[in-house]
Amino acid sequence: MCGLVAAAAFGMIAVSEPLCVQAAEKFDPAFYAATYADVVQVLGTDSQTMYEHYLTYGQKEGRKAYPGAAAIRYRVDSGQVYYSTDEPHYNDPYGYFVSGVASCAGCARATGLCLDMLGIPYEHVNENQWSHQWCRVDMGDSYWICDAYGLYVGAEPSPYGHPLTVD
Repeated sequence: MCGLVAAAAFGMIAVSEPLCVQAAEKFDPAFYAATYADVVQVLGTDSQTMYEHYLTYGQKEGRKAYPGAAAIRYRVDSGQVYYSTDEPHYNDPYGYFVSGVASCAGCARATGLCLDMLGIPYEHVNENQWSHQWCRVDMGDSYWICDAYGLYVGAEPSPYGHPLTVD
């Protein structure tokens, strides 16, 4: 069940009913404002107003109330992690989570570590290549991308073939 909840938080599956109480308990107005500029543009940054927007509209629209598992991506979006291929640990989870520096390889390995802890199998795409890297999760009938540096989590936009199996 924990893996299912985490998968939903990563944006991998749709949840039919909003988790109002849990999300409301963790509502983070700073995260909501930083993530949804369109809401701020119309309503401003008043915490109560944003919270009411989330309860009335946001959760129905699939907006997140707090970073949750999306915190991996949020660290990049907020500038807590910056891109480097020169700093120590740039290509591992320590660099991403502790030092605040990572290449796409380090970001993919940090994402992979979280998926490992949740027991979710994945493929590290382009691992050990000087190329963009991300995690790819088999959802049964399709594959989903988990890519904090590419800033995309969701169904693959086109079919993908592993480099070792493509003719």
